[in-house]
Amino acid sequence: MSFGRPDLLWLLALAAPVLLLHMLRRKRQRIPISSLVLWERVVAAAPRRFGAGLLASLLSLLLVLLALTGGALSAADPILGSEAPPPRPLLLAIASSARMRSERFKRALQLARVEIARKAPYDPVTVLLVSDRPRILAAGQTDAARLIEALSRAKPELVPAAWDLAGPAIADVLGNSGRAVAIGVRPEVPSGTAILPVGGENSGISDFAIAVTDEKVRVFLRFSGQGPDAEVVLTLDGAVVRRARAREEVLLTLPRADGGLLRAELAPATGPIFDDAVEAVIPAPPALTVGVSATGVSDPFLKAALQVSGALAGDGEKFDVRVVAGQAAPDRLFPGDWILLTKPPVGLGYRVLPPVPVSPIWSASASHPVMRGVDAAEVQVLGATPAEIPEGAEALLSVPGGVVAAAGEVEGARYVWIGLETGNSTLPVTGAFPLMIRNAIAWFASLHSGVLPPAIRLGDPVSPAIPLPRGTAAVIATGPGEGERTVVPVIDGTFAYRPGEFREGEVRVAVGQEKHRTRLNAIYPEETEADPVSTAAPLVHAEDRSKFRSTEQRIWPWFALCAAMFLLVEWFVDRLRGTPFSR
Repeated sequence: MSFGRPDLLWLLALAAPVLLLHMLRRKRQRIPISSLVLWERVVAAAPRRFGAGLLASLLSLLLVLLALTGGALSAADPILGSEAPPPRPLLLAIASSARMRSERFKRALQLARVEIARKAPYDPVTVLLVSDRPRILAAGQTDAARLIEALSRAKPELVPAAWDLAGPAIADVLGNSGRAVAIGVRPEVPSGTAILPVGGENSGISDFAIAVTDEKVRVFLRFSGQGPDAEVVLTLDGAVVRRARAREEVLLTLPRADGGLLRAELAPATGPIFDDAVEAVIPAPPALTVGVSATGVSDPFLKAALQVSGALAGDGEKFDVRVVAGQAAPDRLFPGDWILLTKPPVGLGYRVLPPVPVSPIWSASASHPVMRGVDAAEVQVLGATPAEIPEGAEALLSVPGGVVAAAGEVEGARYVWIGLETGNSTLPVTGAFPLMIRNAIAWFASLHSGVLPPAIRLGDPVSPAIPLPRGTAAVIATGPGEGERTVVPVIDGTFAYRPGEFREGEVRVAVGQEKHRTRLNAIYPEETEADPVSTAAPLVHAEDRSKFRSTEQRIWPWFALCAAMFLLVEWFVDRLRGTPFSR
């Protein structure tokens, strides 16, 4: 037995003054009387020293002491049984990531409900939803019904689970002798946390990369946990274009054709939608129109090179690419694409260097798109006027005396300059010349259609795949979905747009009058395994608090009742005696 108010046990000390008062006797007084005849009868009737009167007096004293003891113990609040342990905080950290969608999240919520049912009634519970920004659904709540209601409001989000952000909250609960339970896929939590892994779909596309060239589209896919009969299906605008067995890594190549919405899908489907499909926007190669400004007789080599390039002849004054041949280069280029077959364009910042005699090509760029597939070793220079190129331009062909071909951009105008004329080099009679013209037009076309990458991982910023034209101050971005238009500043030819709505879908970017598209795909390879052993935290079985019930019984009313009964019996005994016990 224990006492809720042990400080009131001092009331038992009141028994001492009761005993003292009982032992006190009045001093006998001597009274002179005239006769003893009548008093002899009184003395004869008086109780003896050890008679019934003395026993009644002792019984009355005992009853008073018992009543006093019962009252003191009742005031001290006596308690029988085992005391319940102190409240122990419980933190339920539930992953709310993209990998927890569908049935897996339902299983996670069921595990959380089991933990709530196992807790002691007075244990406070905090429910933490772990997504990219963990949020609290319930804080320090002991009512199980309210906790279940809070769980019903939980929904998975299309984001990764940031367990590192939930770590401080878990560590704080563990530091205060509480319990922490992590429920989800691959929780990386402090040691001592009870981990309840949620099994389920771990297969699907775990990584991707899509590259678009002038003629081909390359699709790289990495799969995790796919079945032996699974295959990847490529569709372009709904039409199947390729099928292949879904191995761990797959690389597929297909013609670029006219572009469209490319979808790579795992069949049969094994997981959430975002696990099994990746979408990309393949821009159609624009058919650029070319206008030629030349003096004298038309250059047959140039005409043949333009025919090979597939460019179309422009109508009137509207041209996508302007070719200047056989005359001085303009001092200023207005925005657009230019091919300059002229002497060094001084107006663009080129400095003319002394002419060079017969010489082979000394060096050629291997990185610029205009030089792709060009073999400059077969080109001989019979005489040329080289130049020193300005800052920002890139040399394409060089001789010992300087640069004879370059590419660059100035004030929104992109250009390719080739200073080797048809009569002073072997360039036109080799395959290098038509190939450079074709590559130049294809490079300009890519700048029109390939500003954005075809697909972007959700969470990464939307940025251009190529530098934007100089002078572009801002672009207008929209999406995914029909969101608000956002003005995004352009710095050093690039920008970074983060959509306000974090979900899969299409993003549209307007660069001047040109509109470009890309697709956002949710792929989270860091959450493709549900094995808790691979994490830093051990698997700890959750403590069953349902057995920690209080068996305490407060019995002070019984002591109070006993005290009242003792006083009642003492009163009855005193009435039978006819005199108070203290006389």
